[in-house]
Amino acid sequence: MNQLLAAEKIRAVFSRVMPTHLVRVALFLVALHAVGACAPYASPPAATIEGLTDGLLDSKSANLSIRFDKAIRWETLRLEIVPFVVDGAGNLADEGPTAEADAAISPLLAYDTGDARGAIFTPSEDGRSLLIAPKAHLPVGPKLALLLYAGLTTTDGIVLTYRSRVPFSYKFECTGAAGPGAFKSGAYFFLLNVDKPTATQVKLFGRLRIDEATGRFMGTFTNAGRNRDPNRCPTPCANTEACQLHPQTACVAPSLRAGSAEEWGDFLPNPTPPTGFSLDIRGCAEAREDGTIAFATVPADLVLEQPPVKVQGLVVSAAFEKRADGAWTATGGITGDNVVFGNTNLGPGQGTVLVASVPASVNLPGLPAIEAIPKP
Repeated sequence: MNQLLAAEKIRAVFSRVMPTHLVRVALFLVALHAVGACAPYASPPAATIEGLTDGLLDSKSANLSIRFDKAIRWETLRLEIVPFVVDGAGNLADEGPTAEADAAISPLLAYDTGDARGAIFTPSEDGRSLLIAPKAHLPVGPKLALLLYAGLTTTDGIVLTYRSRVPFSYKFECTGAAGPGAFKSGAYFFLLNVDKPTATQVKLFGRLRIDEATGRFMGTFTNAGRNRDPNRCPTPCANTEACQLHPQTACVAPSLRAGSAEEWGDFLPNPTPPTGFSLDIRGCAEAREDGTIAFATVPADLVLEQPPVKVQGLVVSAAFEKRADGAWTATGGITGDNVVFGNTNLGPGQGTVLVASVPASVNLPGLPAIEAIPKP
């Protein structure tokens, strides 16, 4: 009622001294204020994983403890824990404009209004926490995600209207007590999709020399840039473009993000500053009981001159699998203790990594030969 009286006063006073369209603007602002006063925003329910630090959980933790910021109605809860395998735009298989109509993701465990799969779920009486005890330990190394589905409702009626996700992974620590299995020394292409503190993509070629007894490795990460040879495409590209052959032929901006690690053929190593760099790395790769290879690097500082970015304490962890054609692929996570842009500290970094092996027959000028890398 007070807002209506205010509107009438505005109409009466300002219509004498102000054009009609400006009077309408003033009335619209009053209406906005009235709506805001009557309907304060209530955020939807959200979840966190207890013990999660920079996206990582202790690999010794068998159970997951989920904490909700508001009390929820358990009968509205639908959640899944899935492999966090995303494309270059951060989309899961069933997300994004190019997702197939029948695309699906395979959950490792799930809870749907009381129907439990893959774990024992124990809800709290106050509606604020959920203990998940997996029947089999979740994989160590690859990135995972807790998905909360639309329809989750708080006890006071606030509804989640979209699918939310909480990425996480279990920290893999090198022991040197197990070999790398069939995982071999060679060249690999790494896509680091950084989510925090700012969204960006770092493309790297890695040459690894692996000790087959302990799984420890030495190697280098070298910046990867798009191949600028204009004659790779049927119709030569302009000087300002690069020829892309994967996933389809096109002339593209050299800065275009790669959609998957399978696009390594469109890139070349660039070790030369200011746009290029190389970084010595070490770590370990260990065969696991499930047939995957757990992979992790020891923290190292990644430094770019152009743009002036430093990632302090970069760690790459992943789980490799061998495909039927003999190639190796991996998904995983990246963390950094601090990201520095120029002289500004932006804080800890997080993101995901996609990896694909490069055939030994492919020449990659700018990468050191295996023999030039110190033995681990």
